Amino acid sequence: MVMDANHSLKYDRQLRLWAANGQSALEKSRICLINGSAVGSEALKNLVLPGIGSFVIIDNKFVLEEDTGVNFFVDVMSIGKPRASTIVQHLLELNDEVKGKAILEDPLELIAKQPEFFKDFTVVIATDLSATILLPLSKVLWVAGIPLFVAKSVGFMAYLRIAVPEITLVETHPDSLVDLRLDSPWPELRQFADTLRLEEMNGQEHSHVPYIALLIKLVQEWKNENNGNTPSTSAEKQEFKEFINSKKLTPDEENFDEAINQARKACVKTEIPKHVKVLLNDPQAQNLTPNSSNFWILVRSLADFVAATGFLPLSGVLPDMKADSSRYVLLQNIYHQKAQCDISQVKSYIHKHLTVLKESIDRIEDQEIEVFCKHAAYLKVIQYRSLEQEYTTPNTKRIAELFEDGDNLIPQYVTLRAYDLFVEKNGHAPGKLIERIEQDTTELQEIAADIMGQCGLAMTDLIQKHCAETTRAGGAELHNISSFLGGLVAQEVIKVVTRQYVTFNNTCIFDAIKSRTIVLEM
Repeated sequence: MVMDANHSLKYDRQLRLWAANGQSALEKSRICLINGSAVGSEALKNLVLPGIGSFVIIDNKFVLEEDTGVNFFVDVMSIGKPRASTIVQHLLELNDEVKGKAILEDPLELIAKQPEFFKDFTVVIATDLSATILLPLSKVLWVAGIPLFVAKSVGFMAYLRIAVPEITLVETHPDSLVDLRLDSPWPELRQFADTLRLEEMNGQEHSHVPYIALLIKLVQEWKNENNGNTPSTSAEKQEFKEFINSKKLTPDEENFDEAINQARKACVKTEIPKHVKVLLNDPQAQNLTPNSSNFWILVRSLADFVAATGFLPLSGVLPDMKADSSRYVLLQNIYHQKAQCDISQVKSYIHKHLTVLKESIDRIEDQEIEVFCKHAAYLKVIQYRSLEQEYTTPNTKRIAELFEDGDNLIPQYVTLRAYDLFVEKNGHAPGKLIERIEQDTTELQEIAADIMGQCGLAMTDLIQKHCAETTRAGGAELHNISSFLGGLVAQEVIKVVTRQYVTFNNTCIFDAIKSRTIVLEM
């Protein structure tokens, strides 16, 4: 993606986080929000500012006086006006590059009459929905592979659920992408090290030999003196460090100190991470079809590369080190050229598979291939349970285990599930009517007790208290809680849209009273 100077300046900070390819994905995204609640408005605010492509708000409600106290995107002048239209108007003022519109229809009717409408979006965010609407929507999106974010803010508790068959991540942003291959240097790297004559160098030259070259040379010397064996035991590794230290001309040669600190990397065999091996053997990679995503075609091509070479593609990333400029630049070029060579080989496998699938070889762009190869050691796939599975076949064993673990937020999860069931049954939030507070509290507690019973557990005093507090909230949103949740929603949406960083699987609970969050796989 090519950006002009003004565009780059506008999005400067976020470009440092997810680069041009991440920004491009964000600007192509189409976001659908169902219900312009405080949570939904805050989520969209945090997506409009960094520059999503477009958004739609589906909401047939009108602004009430109570909305003005919790939603910053409506005010007293908008009371009685369509809520979606009002929110869209104010959101578009935040970023003139984003498009947005309001659809003043009942979400339930739209889902029933025109379910294919939702297949045009990159992500759908649903707030303040009962299971009657949520489950049919989730089924449509699940089949289409479109991520659904379900957000709820009730009093001092908040909930976010992600539902999509799987999310494939390439740029997971590990601490480092450095892959030096000190144990298995390729010919050009070996030649670079072999041409260095340490014994013929003066003090200045000797102290500026890159530690990578030092380790390759000195490991070979060690192996020549030890029957071809690399240092393996703790004692041998310590001896090897002493051996490196003995090669110093002066005590203050920093490059030798770097070599000593990195010596273990020269003694450890380069291997393919276990989680990557699992992906290489995944049926989705081994059994490609024209419907296979680019990710799985790339993984299959990666598997072919590994079968041919025994290694993952070289990342080409080189760390800073003590070295003179000429040799460091030469070393950089050696690593870069090897990385480019590996990319070309992977690309040949990609083109072969695309041809077999009768797909255009231009389907996967060069930049996508390069990014994939650079991050090949850190790929991640997250597979989710559907909302239908969670609601119809709850993970009772998991819930019971979490209660046994002690101090966590599983009681809040049970309370929120009971809240959903209450709304489904009664058509309103518990405590919505003041005269029903005691009655609603009792009913909510009974529903929670039933959930606990399904898990083989007894009702707890803590859940009873949470039920009473939730009823007291009367289904109301608190702006600060909704603002926090909206930020969390936007953060996770950006991860999913850009396919960068690692999102959670699959439920996040926030308790504002304790200022704690927990992620649960439900």
